[in-house]
Amino acid sequence: MGVTYPVTITPTFAGFQNWIYNIVGFPATAIPADAEILTWAYNTAVSSVNTQIGQIPGPLYAQAIYNFGTDWLVDWAPDVPGQYYPSPPAPPPSTAAAPTANTGYFAWLRANYNIFGFLPGIVSSSFDQGTGQSLTPLEQYKNYTLGNLQQTKTPWGRAYLAIAASVGTLWGIT
Repeated sequence: MGVTYPVTITPTFAGFQNWIYNIVGFPATAIPADAEILTWAYNTAVSSVNTQIGQIPGPLYAQAIYNFGTDWLVDWAPDVPGQYYPSPPAPPPSTAAAPTANTGYFAWLRANYNIFGFLPGIVSSSFDQGTGQSLTPLEQYKNYTLGNLQQTKTPWGRAYLAIAASVGTLWGIT
């Protein structure tokens, strides 16, 4: 008997942990499996992602939850006290500088993705040999909440927003 496609994946906390460690690659030393913040991230994602996505056959609902939870971890996970990375971990895809010695993993991720920086829009034009720029907000940004704008900073937040937007208007996301 063969597999029936599309395969629908039901999101679970164990699946989220597998995603965090084996797919995303967060080191277990940076976020232990029994860390309460993992439960917070998973539960926040489950309570925030529109359940209508789950009505679509396939893995989109699980992907939305796991990506939302991962983005939330980058924003909020505390570093393990005394756990530093004198040898830089594998960098996420970013243009930011490599971590310095004695940087906590999540502090490094937040710096790498400019989590606390302002995101007003995209550069639509530059002038005066790069000293001046004009910013234009993306059309879809006009309907985003502050939380949605924050999610645009990490690849996991953007993946979640892409899934949410692909299934129609969901809580202000188009």
